[in-house]
Amino acid sequence: MTHRGQPRESFAELRKSPRERYADWRGDLPLPEHLVSKRRPLDPVRGAVLMLVLPFSALAAAVSPDGWPWWQRVLAFLAALVLSVYPTLLIIGYWRLWRHRTSGGPS
Repeated sequence: MTHRGQPRESFAELRKSPRERYADWRGDLPLPEHLVSKRRPLDPVRGAVLMLVLPFSALAAAVSPDGWPWWQRVLAFLAALVLSVYPTLLIIGYWRLWRHRTSGGPS
């Protein structure tokens, strides 16, 4: 027995996908695709703030005059570099998609 006296689920029940569990619970009604997704949708505002704050804070840590050893400064600089490349690639990708849609052909 588990929580509040309910019987423990079998291993086969635990191995079912969320879609199968929902179908069993609802009586085989199909589940909309956006509800089956295991990933949570991204919050664009939170993502933008994160991608703006993290690279600059890591870069500030890399060049700060505190008593950090050289290897910590190098790691902070590399983290800033990696974190700033991702939003840059996103911007370039969106720009290329926009240009492709507005030009009417391949770019």
